[in-house]
Amino acid sequence: MARSRHRRHGLIFALCALAGCGAPAVEWAKPGADPTALARDERECQIEAESLSPQAYDPRMMGVMSDPQDRLRLREACLTMRGWRRVPR
Repeated sequence: MARSRHRRHGLIFALCALAGCGAPAVEWAKPGADPTALARDERECQIEAESLSPQAYDPRMMGVMSDPQDRLRLREACLTMRGWRRVPR
């Protein structure tokens, strides 16, 4: 029984890993912008996302922190509002 469960978990892990390998590579692009402008906007949007993301107590970390997925969503929304788009490499 335990062997079957380990085999199933291994198969699930392998499928998840393979699914991640097939993800298309994308980057942020904005007409007329250079890498310096992207770095500046990413930095400013990260700061904005951290300030807007609600804080909650995380018992695993024994501290107050914001949700990383929420910060990512807010950061990407900020970049989009500044004219950046995700495009394939």
